[in-house]
Amino acid sequence: MVIAFAEDRDGNIWMGEAGGALFRYDGRQFTRFQQADGVPAGIRDLFVDSSGRLWIASYTGLGLIEHPGSAHFGMRVYKTSDGLASDGIMCVTEDAAGRIYAATMKGVDRFDPRTGHIKHFSAADGLARGVIRMAIRDGAGDVWFATTQGLSRLSPTADKPPAVPSVRITDLRIGRERYPISQVGETHIVRGNLQPSRNQFRVAFVGFSDEPEANLRYSYRLEGGESGWQGPGRDHEANYPELAPGPYRFLVKAVNSEGQESATPAEIDFAILPPVWGRAWFRLLAVLACGALLYAAYRYNLNRLLELERVRTRIATDLHDDIGSSLSGMAFLSEAVKQQVESARPEAFEMASEVAAMARGLARALSDVVWSIDPRRDDLRNVITRVRQSAALLEAQGIGWSLQEPPEPEKVKLTPEQRHHLYLIFKEALNNIARHAHCATAKLTIAVQDRQLRAEIVDDGCGFSEAGDRGNGLRNMKLRAAQMGGKMTAAAAAGRGVRLDLTVPLK
Repeated sequence: MVIAFAEDRDGNIWMGEAGGALFRYDGRQFTRFQQADGVPAGIRDLFVDSSGRLWIASYTGLGLIEHPGSAHFGMRVYKTSDGLASDGIMCVTEDAAGRIYAATMKGVDRFDPRTGHIKHFSAADGLARGVIRMAIRDGAGDVWFATTQGLSRLSPTADKPPAVPSVRITDLRIGRERYPISQVGETHIVRGNLQPSRNQFRVAFVGFSDEPEANLRYSYRLEGGESGWQGPGRDHEANYPELAPGPYRFLVKAVNSEGQESATPAEIDFAILPPVWGRAWFRLLAVLACGALLYAAYRYNLNRLLELERVRTRIATDLHDDIGSSLSGMAFLSEAVKQQVESARPEAFEMASEVAAMARGLARALSDVVWSIDPRRDDLRNVITRVRQSAALLEAQGIGWSLQEPPEPEKVKLTPEQRHHLYLIFKEALNNIARHAHCATAKLTIAVQDRQLRAEIVDDGCGFSEAGDRGNGLRNMKLRAAQMGGKMTAAAAAGRGVRLDLTVPLK
Protein backbone atom coordinates (compact mmCIF):
# COMPACT_ATOMS: atom_id res chain seq x y z
CA MET A 1 0.00 0.00 0.00
CA VAL A 2 1.43 3.38 -1.08
CA ILE A 3 1.27 5.91 1.76
CA ALA A 4 3.73 8.65 0.66
CA PHE A 5 4.34 10.65 -2.54
CA ALA A 6 6.99 13.16 -3.69
CA GLU A 7 8.15 14.75 -6.94
CA ASP A 8 11.82 15.40 -7.62
CA ARG A 9 13.26 18.25 -9.73
CA ASP A 10 13.32 16.09 -12.85
CA GLY A 11 9.57 15.46 -12.62
CA ASN A 12 9.86 11.89 -11.41
CA ILE A 13 7.10 10.78 -9.10
CA TRP A 14 8.25 8.78 -6.06
CA MET A 15 5.92 6.51 -4.12
CA GLY A 16 6.66 4.72 -0.84
CA GLU A 17 5.02 1.57 0.44
CA ALA A 18 4.63 0.75 4.12
CA GLY A 19 6.06 -2.67 3.35
CA GLY A 20 9.38 -1.14 2.29
CA ALA A 21 9.16 -0.90 -1.52
CA LEU A 22 9.99 2.40 -3.29
CA PHE A 23 8.70 3.23 -6.81
CA ARG A 24 9.89 5.86 -9.32
CA TYR A 25 7.63 6.84 -12.23
CA ASP A 26 9.33 8.86 -15.02
CA GLY A 27 6.18 9.34 -17.15
CA ARG A 28 6.75 6.19 -19.14
CA GLN A 29 7.44 3.36 -16.76
CA PHE A 30 7.68 2.38 -13.10
CA THR A 31 10.97 1.32 -11.49
CA ARG A 32 10.79 -0.66 -8.26
CA PHE A 33 13.48 -0.46 -5.58
CA GLN A 34 13.48 -2.89 -2.64
CA GLN A 35 15.29 -3.50 0.62
CA ALA A 36 17.94 -5.44 -1.34
CA ASP A 37 18.74 -2.10 -3.00
CA GLY A 38 19.18 -0.45 0.42
CA VAL A 39 15.63 0.92 0.84
CA PRO A 40 14.70 1.11 4.56
CA ALA A 41 11.70 -0.92 5.69
CA GLY A 42 8.44 0.66 6.88
CA ILE A 43 8.36 3.89 4.80
CA ARG A 44 6.22 6.65 6.40
CA ASP A 45 7.02 9.84 4.48
CA LEU A 46 8.90 11.19 1.41
CA PHE A 47 10.35 14.71 1.18
CA VAL A 48 12.38 16.55 -1.50
CA ASP A 49 14.46 19.36 0.00
CA SER A 50 15.56 22.66 -1.53
CA SER A 51 18.73 21.01 -2.87
CA GLY A 52 16.75 18.34 -4.72
CA ARG A 53 17.61 15.49 -2.38
CA LEU A 54 14.99 12.89 -1.54
CA TRP A 55 14.55 12.08 2.16
CA ILE A 56 12.76 8.93 3.28
CA ALA A 57 11.19 8.62 6.75
CA SER A 58 10.89 5.00 7.86
CA TYR A 59 10.66 2.84 10.95
CA THR A 60 14.27 1.72 10.39
CA GLY A 61 16.06 5.01 9.87
CA LEU A 62 16.25 8.21 7.84
CA GLY A 63 17.02 7.43 4.18
CA LEU A 64 18.69 9.81 1.71
CA ILE A 65 19.02 9.72 -2.09
CA GLU A 66 21.40 12.51 -3.16
CA HIS A 67 20.46 12.45 -6.86
CA PRO A 68 16.99 10.98 -7.25
CA GLY A 69 16.84 11.72 -10.99
CA SER A 70 20.10 9.91 -11.73
CA ALA A 71 20.12 6.55 -13.49
CA HIS A 72 22.36 5.30 -10.69
CA PHE A 73 20.46 4.53 -7.49
CA GLY A 74 22.43 5.31 -4.30
CA MET A 75 20.93 5.14 -0.81
CA ARG A 76 22.27 6.30 2.55
CA VAL A 77 20.42 5.52 5.81
CA TYR A 78 21.03 7.44 9.08
CA LYS A 79 20.38 5.64 12.40
CA THR A 80 20.90 6.09 16.13
CA SER A 81 24.52 5.05 15.57
CA ASP A 82 24.87 8.29 13.59
CA GLY A 83 23.42 10.37 16.43
CA LEU A 84 19.65 10.20 15.88
CA ALA A 85 17.45 9.91 18.96
CA SER A 86 15.52 6.99 17.42
CA ASP A 87 15.48 4.85 14.29
CA GLY A 88 11.69 5.29 14.02
CA ILE A 89 11.15 8.36 11.77
CA MET A 90 7.52 9.49 11.26
CA CYS A 91 7.90 12.48 8.90
CA VAL A 92 10.47 14.91 7.44
CA THR A 93 10.54 18.63 6.60
CA GLU A 94 13.05 21.45 6.06
CA ASP A 95 13.56 25.00 7.31
CA ALA A 96 14.64 28.00 5.28
CA ALA A 97 18.31 27.41 6.19
CA GLY A 98 18.26 23.95 4.59
CA ARG A 99 18.29 22.02 7.86
CA ILE A 100 16.30 18.79 7.92
CA TYR A 101 13.80 18.05 10.71
CA ALA A 102 13.20 14.35 11.31
CA ALA A 103 10.28 13.69 13.63
CA THR A 104 11.18 10.57 15.58
CA MET A 105 9.45 8.44 18.17
CA LYS A 106 11.48 10.34 20.79
CA GLY A 107 11.11 13.96 19.64
CA VAL A 108 12.58 15.92 16.74
CA ASP A 109 16.12 15.66 15.41
CA ARG A 110 17.43 18.62 13.43
CA PHE A 111 20.10 17.48 11.00
CA ASP A 112 22.39 19.91 9.17
CA PRO A 113 23.55 18.16 5.97
CA ARG A 114 26.47 20.58 5.58
CA THR A 115 28.08 19.87 8.96
CA GLY A 116 26.48 16.58 9.98
CA HIS A 117 25.53 18.15 13.31
CA ILE A 118 22.35 16.85 14.96
CA LYS A 119 20.36 18.74 17.60
CA HIS A 120 17.54 17.11 19.51
CA PHE A 121 14.25 18.77 20.55
CA SER A 122 11.96 17.22 23.11
CA ALA A 123 9.15 18.11 25.48
CA ALA A 124 11.79 19.86 27.60
CA ASP A 125 12.12 22.39 24.75
CA GLY A 126 8.33 22.95 24.49
CA LEU A 127 7.48 20.24 21.95
CA ALA A 128 3.94 18.91 22.42
CA ARG A 129 3.88 15.43 23.85
CA GLY A 130 2.66 12.41 21.94
CA VAL A 131 3.55 10.80 18.62
CA ILE A 132 4.34 13.28 15.83
CA ARG A 133 2.12 12.62 12.85
CA MET A 134 3.06 15.46 10.48
CA ALA A 135 5.61 18.26 10.03
CA ILE A 136 5.47 21.21 7.59
CA ARG A 137 7.03 24.65 7.04
CA ASP A 138 4.79 27.62 6.41
CA GLY A 139 5.40 30.66 4.24
CA ALA A 140 6.84 32.62 7.15
CA GLY A 141 9.50 29.99 7.72
CA ASP A 142 8.03 28.52 10.87
CA VAL A 143 8.02 24.75 11.24
CA TRP A 144 4.86 23.10 12.56
CA PHE A 145 4.61 19.70 14.26
CA ALA A 146 1.28 17.92 14.79
CA THR A 147 1.27 15.32 17.57
CA THR A 148 -1.36 13.09 19.05
CA GLN A 149 -1.53 15.45 22.05
CA GLY A 150 -1.09 18.89 20.54
CA LEU A 151 0.45 21.25 18.00
CA SER A 152 3.88 22.88 18.22
CA ARG A 153 5.46 25.71 16.22
CA LEU A 154 9.18 26.27 15.95
CA SER A 155 10.57 29.56 14.65
CA PRO A 156 14.06 28.59 13.48
CA THR A 157 16.85 31.00 14.23
CA ALA A 158 20.57 30.90 13.82
CA ASP A 159 22.01 28.49 16.34
CA LYS A 160 23.58 30.06 19.35
CA PRO A 161 26.45 27.92 20.59
CA PRO A 162 25.47 26.37 23.91
CA ALA A 163 27.53 27.24 26.96
CA VAL A 164 30.27 24.91 28.07
CA PRO A 165 28.59 22.61 30.58
CA SER A 166 29.66 21.98 34.15
CA VAL A 167 29.18 18.76 36.10
CA ARG A 168 28.66 17.85 39.75
CA ILE A 169 28.64 14.70 41.85
CA THR A 170 25.11 14.12 43.22
CA ASP A 171 25.42 10.74 44.95
CA LEU A 172 28.26 8.55 46.20
CA ARG A 173 28.06 5.08 47.71
CA ILE A 174 31.07 3.16 48.94
CA GLY A 175 30.30 -0.39 49.99
CA ARG A 176 26.94 -0.22 51.73
CA GLU A 177 27.43 3.31 53.02
CA ARG A 178 26.19 6.50 51.37
CA TYR A 179 28.59 9.42 51.53
CA PRO A 180 26.87 12.72 52.47
CA ILE A 181 26.65 15.01 49.42
CA SER A 182 25.56 18.66 49.34
CA GLN A 183 22.14 19.27 47.81
CA VAL A 184 23.78 21.31 45.04
CA GLY A 185 26.31 18.56 44.37
CA GLU A 186 30.08 18.39 44.76
CA THR A 187 32.90 19.02 42.32
CA HIS A 188 35.74 17.50 44.36
CA ILE A 189 35.49 14.77 47.02
CA VAL A 190 38.38 13.23 48.94
CA ARG A 191 37.59 9.97 50.74
CA GLY A 192 41.12 8.94 51.70
CA ASN A 193 41.95 5.34 52.59
CA LEU A 194 39.21 2.72 52.62
CA GLN A 195 39.28 -0.74 54.16
CA PRO A 196 39.61 -3.72 51.78
CA SER A 197 35.98 -4.75 52.40
CA ARG A 198 34.75 -1.37 51.14
CA ASN A 199 35.76 -1.89 47.52
CA GLN A 200 32.33 -1.38 45.90
CA PHE A 201 32.04 2.09 44.38
CA ARG A 202 28.99 3.74 42.78
CA VAL A 203 28.65 7.41 41.83
CA ALA A 204 25.88 9.51 40.26
CA PHE A 205 26.39 12.86 38.50
CA VAL A 206 24.50 15.54 36.56
CA GLY A 207 25.50 18.29 34.14
CA PHE A 208 24.42 21.93 33.96
CA SER A 209 24.14 24.03 30.80
CA ASP A 210 21.88 26.57 29.07
CA GLU A 211 20.38 23.82 26.94
CA PRO A 212 18.08 21.01 28.16
CA GLU A 213 19.77 18.42 30.35
CA ALA A 214 18.48 15.73 27.99
CA ASN A 215 20.94 17.04 25.39
CA LEU A 216 23.92 16.42 27.66
CA ARG A 217 26.04 13.33 27.63
CA TYR A 218 28.79 12.19 29.99
CA SER A 219 32.33 10.86 29.76
CA TYR A 220 34.10 9.38 32.78
CA ARG A 221 37.12 7.35 33.72
CA LEU A 222 38.61 5.71 36.80
CA GLU A 223 42.34 6.33 36.94
CA GLY A 224 44.03 3.29 38.43
CA GLY A 225 41.26 0.96 37.26
CA GLU A 226 40.61 1.71 33.57
CA SER A 227 42.74 2.49 30.56
CA GLY A 228 40.73 5.41 29.11
CA TRP A 229 37.59 7.50 29.06
CA GLN A 230 34.19 5.81 28.83
CA GLY A 231 31.47 7.36 26.65
CA PRO A 232 30.19 9.91 26.03
CA GLY A 233 26.83 8.39 26.90
CA ARG A 234 23.56 9.36 28.52
CA ASP A 235 24.03 7.35 31.72
CA HIS A 236 24.13 9.45 34.89
CA GLU A 237 25.80 6.77 36.97
CA ALA A 238 28.99 4.70 37.07
CA ASN A 239 29.33 1.51 39.06
CA TYR A 240 32.47 -0.45 40.01
CA PRO A 241 31.46 -3.56 41.97
CA GLU A 242 34.87 -4.90 43.01
CA LEU A 243 38.02 -2.79 43.03
CA ALA A 244 41.50 -4.10 43.65
CA PRO A 245 43.69 -2.47 46.32
CA GLY A 246 45.38 0.72 45.19
CA PRO A 247 44.91 4.49 44.70
CA TYR A 248 42.07 5.73 42.47
CA ARG A 249 40.80 8.97 40.98
CA PHE A 250 37.34 9.14 39.41
CA LEU A 251 36.79 11.90 36.82
CA VAL A 252 33.55 12.81 35.02
CA LYS A 253 32.82 15.47 32.36
CA ALA A 254 29.57 16.66 30.78
CA VAL A 255 29.41 16.98 26.98
CA ASN A 256 26.89 19.34 25.32
CA SER A 257 25.15 18.94 21.96
CA GLU A 258 28.08 20.64 20.23
CA GLY A 259 30.55 18.14 21.67
CA GLN A 260 32.07 20.63 24.10
CA GLU A 261 33.27 19.11 27.38
CA SER A 262 33.33 20.53 30.88
CA ALA A 263 36.36 22.73 31.43
CA THR A 264 37.00 21.05 34.80
CA PRO A 265 35.83 17.51 35.52
CA ALA A 266 34.23 16.58 38.82
CA GLU A 267 36.66 14.45 40.83
CA ILE A 268 36.68 11.84 43.61
CA ASP A 269 39.97 10.74 45.18
CA PHE A 270 40.23 7.61 47.30
CA ALA A 271 42.33 4.51 47.88
CA ILE A 272 41.48 0.90 48.69
CA LEU A 273 43.86 -0.45 51.30
CA PRO A 274 45.32 -3.91 50.68
CA PRO A 275 44.58 -6.73 53.16
CA VAL A 276 46.74 -6.79 56.27
CA TRP A 277 49.07 -9.38 54.72
CA GLY A 278 49.54 -7.17 51.67
CA ARG A 279 50.60 -3.97 53.47
CA ALA A 280 54.14 -2.69 53.60
CA TRP A 281 54.53 -2.86 57.38
CA PHE A 282 53.25 -6.46 57.43
CA ARG A 283 55.63 -7.44 54.64
CA LEU A 284 58.47 -5.74 56.51
CA LEU A 285 57.60 -7.64 59.68
CA ALA A 286 57.37 -10.87 57.67
CA VAL A 287 60.80 -10.23 56.17
CA LEU A 288 62.24 -9.43 59.58
CA ALA A 289 60.62 -12.55 61.07
CA CYS A 290 61.99 -14.71 58.26
CA GLY A 291 65.38 -13.10 58.73
CA ALA A 292 65.23 -13.78 62.46
CA LEU A 293 64.28 -17.41 61.84
CA LEU A 294 67.06 -17.83 59.31
CA TYR A 295 69.55 -16.23 61.69
CA ALA A 296 68.33 -18.47 64.53
CA ALA A 297 68.70 -21.51 62.27
CA TYR A 298 72.16 -20.31 61.27
CA ARG A 299 73.17 -19.81 64.89
CA TYR A 300 71.74 -23.20 65.82
CA ASN A 301 73.62 -24.90 62.99
CA LEU A 302 76.78 -23.00 63.82
CA ASN A 303 76.54 -24.01 67.46
CA ARG A 304 76.05 -27.63 66.44
CA LEU A 305 79.08 -27.47 64.17
CA LEU A 306 81.14 -25.89 66.95
CA GLU A 307 79.94 -28.52 69.39
CA LEU A 308 80.78 -31.26 66.89
CA GLU A 309 84.22 -29.76 66.39
CA ARG A 310 84.75 -29.66 70.14
CA VAL A 311 83.69 -33.33 70.38
CA ARG A 312 86.06 -34.25 67.56
CA THR A 313 88.88 -32.38 69.24
CA ARG A 314 88.17 -34.03 72.59
CA ILE A 315 88.00 -37.51 71.03
CA ALA A 316 91.23 -36.95 69.11
CA THR A 317 92.96 -35.64 72.24
CA ASP A 318 91.69 -38.49 74.42
CA LEU A 319 92.69 -41.14 71.88
CA HIS A 320 96.14 -39.62 71.52
CA ASP A 321 96.75 -39.02 75.20
CA ASP A 322 95.16 -42.16 76.64
CA ILE A 323 95.05 -45.07 74.22
CA GLY A 324 98.01 -43.82 72.17
CA SER A 325 100.17 -43.51 75.27
CA SER A 326 99.09 -46.96 76.42
CA LEU A 327 99.96 -48.56 73.08
CA SER A 328 103.32 -46.82 73.05
CA GLY A 329 103.89 -48.12 76.55
CA MET A 330 102.97 -51.65 75.44
CA ALA A 331 105.44 -51.45 72.60
CA PHE A 332 108.20 -50.21 74.94
CA LEU A 333 107.53 -52.93 77.50
CA SER A 334 107.46 -55.56 74.76
CA GLU A 335 110.87 -54.44 73.60
CA ALA A 336 112.12 -54.66 77.17
CA VAL A 337 110.70 -58.17 77.57
CA LYS A 338 112.33 -59.20 74.28
CA GLN A 339 115.75 -58.18 75.57
CA GLN A 340 115.28 -60.17 78.79
CA VAL A 341 114.02 -63.41 77.29
CA GLU A 342 115.94 -63.46 74.03
CA SER A 343 118.61 -65.84 75.36
CA ALA A 344 116.59 -67.75 77.90
CA ARG A 345 113.42 -68.66 76.05
CA PRO A 346 113.33 -68.25 72.25
CA GLU A 347 109.57 -68.98 72.04
CA ALA A 348 108.84 -66.20 74.52
CA PHE A 349 111.00 -63.90 72.43
CA GLU A 350 108.89 -64.58 69.34
CA MET A 351 105.69 -63.97 71.31
CA ALA A 352 107.05 -60.69 72.65
CA SER A 353 108.06 -59.69 69.11
CA GLU A 354 104.53 -60.32 67.88
CA VAL A 355 103.09 -58.28 70.76
CA ALA A 356 105.46 -55.41 69.97
CA ALA A 357 104.58 -55.55 66.25
CA MET A 358 100.87 -55.55 67.04
CA ALA A 359 101.31 -52.61 69.42
CA ARG A 360 103.22 -50.65 66.79
CA GLY A 361 100.56 -51.46 64.16
CA LEU A 362 97.77 -50.41 66.47
CA ALA A 363 99.65 -47.23 67.32
CA ARG A 364 99.98 -46.38 63.62
CA ALA A 365 96.31 -47.17 62.95
CA LEU A 366 95.28 -45.12 65.95
CA SER A 367 97.45 -42.27 64.73
CA ASP A 368 95.56 -42.33 61.43
CA VAL A 369 92.21 -42.31 63.22
CA VAL A 370 93.23 -39.43 65.48
CA TRP A 371 94.50 -37.48 62.48
CA SER A 372 91.33 -38.07 60.46
CA ILE A 373 88.95 -36.71 63.12
CA ASP A 374 91.08 -33.83 64.38
CA PRO A 375 89.34 -30.59 63.13
CA ARG A 376 92.64 -28.75 63.29
CA ARG A 377 93.82 -30.80 60.29
CA ASP A 378 90.94 -29.89 57.89
CA ASP A 379 93.06 -28.51 55.04
CA LEU A 380 95.14 -29.81 52.13
CA ARG A 381 98.47 -28.96 53.81
CA ASN A 382 97.89 -31.62 56.50
CA VAL A 383 96.96 -34.22 53.86
CA ILE A 384 100.19 -33.52 51.95
CA THR A 385 102.24 -33.72 55.17
CA ARG A 386 100.66 -37.04 56.03
CA VAL A 387 101.28 -38.39 52.51
CA ARG A 388 104.96 -37.41 52.73
CA GLN A 389 105.20 -39.46 55.93
CA SER A 390 103.59 -42.46 54.22
CA ALA A 391 105.99 -42.13 51.25
CA ALA A 392 108.90 -43.12 53.50
CA LEU A 393 108.35 -46.77 52.52
CA LEU A 394 109.11 -45.82 48.85
CA GLU A 395 112.39 -44.22 49.83
CA ALA A 396 113.21 -47.28 51.94
CA GLN A 397 112.97 -49.38 48.76
CA GLY A 398 115.12 -47.01 46.71
CA ILE A 399 112.28 -45.64 44.59
CA GLY A 400 112.81 -42.07 43.44
CA TRP A 401 109.88 -40.14 44.81
CA SER A 402 108.59 -36.59 44.24
CA LEU A 403 105.46 -34.66 45.19
CA GLN A 404 104.34 -31.44 43.49
CA GLU A 405 101.83 -29.44 45.55
CA PRO A 406 99.71 -26.35 44.76
CA PRO A 407 100.59 -22.93 46.18
CA GLU A 408 99.24 -22.20 49.68
CA PRO A 409 97.66 -25.63 50.29
CA GLU A 410 96.75 -24.57 53.82
CA LYS A 411 94.07 -22.29 52.31
CA VAL A 412 92.34 -25.21 50.61
CA LYS A 413 89.77 -26.32 53.20
CA LEU A 414 88.48 -29.89 53.23
CA THR A 415 85.65 -31.63 55.01
CA PRO A 416 86.63 -34.45 57.38
CA GLU A 417 85.28 -36.98 54.87
CA GLN A 418 87.28 -35.47 51.99
CA ARG A 419 90.45 -35.38 54.08
CA HIS A 420 89.95 -38.99 55.18
CA HIS A 421 89.20 -40.34 51.68
CA LEU A 422 92.00 -38.38 49.99
CA TYR A 423 94.59 -39.60 52.44
CA LEU A 424 93.51 -43.23 52.12
CA ILE A 425 93.47 -43.00 48.30
CA PHE A 426 97.01 -41.58 48.23
CA LYS A 427 98.18 -44.07 50.89
CA GLU A 428 96.73 -47.04 48.97
CA ALA A 429 98.33 -45.82 45.75
CA LEU A 430 101.76 -45.51 47.42
CA ASN A 431 101.40 -48.96 49.00
CA ASN A 432 100.57 -50.47 45.61
CA ILE A 433 103.62 -48.81 44.04
CA ALA A 434 105.85 -50.05 46.83
CA ARG A 435 104.49 -53.61 46.74
CA HIS A 436 103.72 -54.27 43.07
CA ALA A 437 105.08 -51.64 40.68
CA HIS A 438 108.81 -52.64 40.67
CA CYS A 439 109.49 -49.12 39.44
CA ALA A 440 112.44 -46.77 39.64
CA THR A 441 110.51 -43.50 40.01
CA ALA A 442 107.06 -42.34 41.10
CA LYS A 443 105.45 -38.92 41.21
CA LEU A 444 102.34 -37.37 42.79
CA THR A 445 101.07 -34.03 41.38
CA ILE A 446 98.28 -32.12 43.17
CA ALA A 447 96.63 -29.00 41.68
CA VAL A 448 93.60 -26.89 42.59
CA GLN A 449 91.70 -25.05 39.86
CA ASP A 450 88.08 -23.89 39.33
CA ARG A 451 87.02 -25.24 42.74
CA GLN A 452 88.30 -28.70 41.87
CA LEU A 453 91.18 -30.73 43.25
CA ARG A 454 93.06 -32.71 40.60
CA ALA A 455 95.69 -35.31 41.45
CA GLU A 456 97.90 -37.42 39.17
CA ILE A 457 99.96 -40.42 40.39
CA VAL A 458 102.38 -42.00 37.88
CA ASP A 459 105.14 -44.59 38.05
CA ASP A 460 107.44 -46.21 35.49
CA GLY A 461 107.00 -49.75 36.77
CA CYS A 462 105.72 -52.97 35.31
CA GLY A 463 102.12 -51.84 35.11
CA PHE A 464 99.16 -54.18 35.10
CA SER A 465 96.08 -55.11 33.14
CA GLU A 466 92.98 -53.62 34.84
CA ALA A 467 90.93 -56.56 33.60
CA GLY A 468 93.27 -58.93 35.36
CA ASP A 469 93.42 -56.94 38.60
CA ARG A 470 91.87 -59.23 41.20
CA GLY A 471 92.53 -57.05 44.24
CA ASN A 472 90.23 -54.51 45.89
CA GLY A 473 92.70 -51.61 46.00
CA LEU A 474 91.77 -49.87 42.75
CA ARG A 475 88.07 -50.56 43.22
CA ASN A 476 88.16 -49.10 46.73
CA MET A 477 89.97 -45.98 45.52
CA LYS A 478 87.32 -45.42 42.81
CA LEU A 479 84.57 -45.94 45.38
CA ARG A 480 86.11 -43.36 47.73
CA ALA A 481 86.38 -40.86 44.84
CA ALA A 482 82.71 -41.39 44.01
CA GLN A 483 81.72 -40.86 47.66
CA MET A 484 83.35 -37.42 47.45
CA GLY A 485 81.37 -36.63 44.29
CA GLY A 486 84.50 -37.06 42.17
CA LYS A 487 85.98 -39.54 39.76
CA MET A 488 89.11 -41.63 39.48
CA THR A 489 90.46 -43.25 36.32
CA ALA A 490 93.41 -45.58 35.78
CA ALA A 491 95.56 -45.90 32.67
CA ALA A 492 97.74 -49.00 32.94
CA ALA A 493 99.32 -51.55 30.65
CA ALA A 494 101.79 -54.33 31.26
CA GLY A 495 105.38 -53.01 31.14
CA ARG A 496 104.33 -49.35 30.71
CA GLY A 497 103.68 -48.22 34.25
CA VAL A 498 100.48 -46.88 35.82
CA ARG A 499 98.79 -43.50 35.77
CA LEU A 500 95.97 -42.61 38.16
CA ASP A 501 93.88 -39.43 37.65
CA LEU A 502 91.66 -38.14 40.47
CA THR A 503 89.16 -35.24 40.30
CA VAL A 504 87.27 -34.06 43.41
CA PRO A 505 84.93 -31.02 43.63
CA LEU A 506 85.62 -28.56 46.44
CA LYS A 507 83.09 -26.39 48.29
